[in-house]
Amino acid sequence: MSSWDYYQAKSENGRLIDDPSEDAIYIMLGELRFPDNTFLVIEQPEHNSSWYVVISVLDPDGYEVEFKDGVRGIHRLFSEVDQGVVVKEVTIWLAQAYRFHSA
Repeated sequence: MSSWDYYQAKSENGRLIDDPSEDAIYIMLGELRFPDNTFLVIEQPEHNSSWYVVISVLDPDGYEVEFKDGVRGIHRLFSEVDQGVVVKEVTIWLAQAYRFHSA
């Protein structure tokens, strides 16, 4: 049995948070650093999920965000320097993806 209800966030350094809140995602993004903790993946790992979000830290500043949902035919990339904007966009997308795939 899984310990998460919606999805998990896992960073490159192995930090794992079940059902991360908007604040938890913000904190995890703030911990991304070169060279060994450069990305964060949010997905439903035990469901062979067709959707995920990957957030990567860019050098020297900012983030690249990849949204992927094979069922809905979505694949979008964007870059942003404002951590708050990234978290807001990711949180909205996660809620929409979960709602769609849970229906």
